[in-house]
Amino acid sequence: MNDHQTTPTVGGLLMAMWGRLRAEAQVALLLIALIVLAQYLLFRDLAGSLSQIMAAGGMQDPEAIREQVLPLLRPLVVRNLIIGLVWLLAVTVWAHVLTHGRPLAAGRMAVTFLHILWRSVAMVGWGVLLGIPLAAFYLLLMGLFAVVGVKLSAMQINVLLGGLAVVFYVPLFATYLLAVVETAAHGRTPIHQAFDALGRGRTPYFLASFLLTIAGAVLSGLVTVVLGEGMAFSVTGMVVSAAINGIWLMASLALAAAVHPFTYFASGLEL
Repeated sequence: MNDHQTTPTVGGLLMAMWGRLRAEAQVALLLIALIVLAQYLLFRDLAGSLSQIMAAGGMQDPEAIREQVLPLLRPLVVRNLIIGLVWLLAVTVWAHVLTHGRPLAAGRMAVTFLHILWRSVAMVGWGVLLGIPLAAFYLLLMGLFAVVGVKLSAMQINVLLGGLAVVFYVPLFATYLLAVVETAAHGRTPIHQAFDALGRGRTPYFLASFLLTIAGAVLSGLVTVVLGEGMAFSVTGMVVSAAINGIWLMASLALAAAVHPFTYFASGLEL
């Protein structure tokens, strides 16, 4: 019986993910180092200004926002676009290594990069579409709480919003990563086809993605506790955050590669 005809388990997918990470650990570490270095070079001169603004409580002061934050907006947007391209380059290389091994063909990589760039734009579009029912559900929930007299603190509202976002967007991002893996393996693959291709592997794959996301959030929270909330916009905080996010990205792509043999993509069936 072929792998794609069986249903994977959450534990099996996580073990397969770990095996892929161990097998190509050197490449993963190099890509994480690239992400961290790019984050440092792009944001080191802005980190001090942002830290000072946050320390002074400038984000709550409209006058301070106008005088201190707005001048930083343009360089922040430009540099975030650049770091986004660096992340996409890392995703392209890692997906290619997971599907084809280490020999890299520059021409094929360029085409794959463009396809993954378009997949990323499509994911943003799907994210906007998912945001509509998410916002509607949130407003309905807030209305229900108001009717029954339940009052939530700002922290409770943030936790509720974060939980809703995880439930909606982790499956979307996991599906996007499977589309990235299939794009690197066999060419351009729309996100909706990746969702359909999961078949019986959809539930264990999404559960494994939730566990991976929770682990990343816990690690990030522990680092915040150790470094202090004031370090979030410092050079050290940004570098550590980039490293954690890089590890999570490499692991998430390895998880997508682990579920790939259980999908309809592996059977060569038309969807």
